[in-house]
Amino acid sequence: MSAKATSIRLADISVDPMTRSVTIPTSELAAIAERLNLPEVSSLAGDLQIHREAVDLIEIAGCLRAQLKQVCVVTLEPFDGEIAEEFRQLFTTDPARAAAEIDDPMSDDSWPELLENDEIDLVDFVIQQLALSLDPHPRAPGAALEAESLASGDAGDAGPPNPFAGLQDLLKRDK
Repeated sequence: MSAKATSIRLADISVDPMTRSVTIPTSELAAIAERLNLPEVSSLAGDLQIHREAVDLIEIAGCLRAQLKQVCVVTLEPFDGEIAEEFRQLFTTDPARAAAEIDDPMSDDSWPELLENDEIDLVDFVIQQLALSLDPHPRAPGAALEAESLASGDAGDAGPPNPFAGLQDLLKRDK
């Protein structure tokens, strides 16, 4: 990945929010698609708000936009998809804070990720957010499993097959 102003030094982050826009160059999209096991990534961009919440705690919040192709789990055919997702991620330079448990695991507070370098690679951050936003079982619009079609009555007037129909024959034989 190219490093043209895509990293931000931790020393440059203050309590005052700074805005960064990251647009991944077209020349790098094929490598990202391969990294994420996708047939294609056509575009990927993110708008980020970065600020320091405490001396050892940094927040990056923003939105992600991507055009891509995914493989449908039903038809196994690629289909076009679009992702527009908001996110919030905390980072810390304190190993103890990164390892500490959150009092309420159901809260909106995320676990801070430990930073081991003196900078954050914003391109890699946007790629990670895309990976987190991907549906692990993507379906093309209109794709349905045969069982779903039967359950919804699309298989004609016969209705769904009764899995216990064979038991009725066994009960008649035993009498």
